Amino acid sequence: MTATIPSRGLLIMLTSTVPVPDAEFYLSFVDFEVGQSLFRLPKYHFEQSSFFQYLFSGPSDWFGTSPRYTLTDTTDEEFRYFLRFLLYLPHQSTTSTFSASAWLSIMRLTTIWGFDALRADVIAHIRRHEDSALRLAVGTQYGVKDLLPGALDDLVDRDRPLDVTDHELLGSQTFVNVVTYREKCRRHGGKIRDTFRHVERIRHGYLESVFGPTFAKEVRDAEKATHSALSRA
Repeated sequence: MTATIPSRGLLIMLTSTVPVPDAEFYLSFVDFEVGQSLFRLPKYHFEQSSFFQYLFSGPSDWFGTSPRYTLTDTTDEEFRYFLRFLLYLPHQSTTSTFSASAWLSIMRLTTIWGFDALRADVIAHIRRHEDSALRLAVGTQYGVKDLLPGALDDLVDRDRPLDVTDHELLGSQTFVNVVTYREKCRRHGGKIRDTFRHVERIRHGYLESVFGPTFAKEVRDAEKATHSALSRA
């Protein structure tokens, strides 16, 4: 009688234990349906968001091995901008990847979804951005008051008049206000930082008459905070 010797592969199957998912690096994935597009992404990226923490705590649809959620407060294009920043841009040295409108979309989503740390990173990028209309839009629409004075002065000082792209960023009312304020300031000739260096009262009077007392106070307070920070540096 001939004995049968098990193959090496069979011995491994018979003696190996069942592997246990690693506690740190066994990732869960989640599907998002946005518009006509389906996204599958690592879940942990979204657990820093208060919105997604709440979303994940509730019921979901299941397709295969991943839960699926439908996001109705964004478009697939806007969501792609957000994902590029969430997944890629923090590891890159350039901020020129996105258009001004893309940055505004990313700012909107980090705000409404409660990505607080990520929102701070977005603001840091926008603060260095050359587009003054973008900086003013973020300052007025998302309460980043320290952006207001510099962005507004840049819009007055620049040679190029405001255009349709600025209108899309700022919205109709702010756009009209900036155009009016710019015309008032430029009647004196020169650049606003030169012309009004010693006549801040006139400039603030224009701010108040065009934008209203609340906005004018926000600009003044932001200027004072900036000057105070510079004096302590």
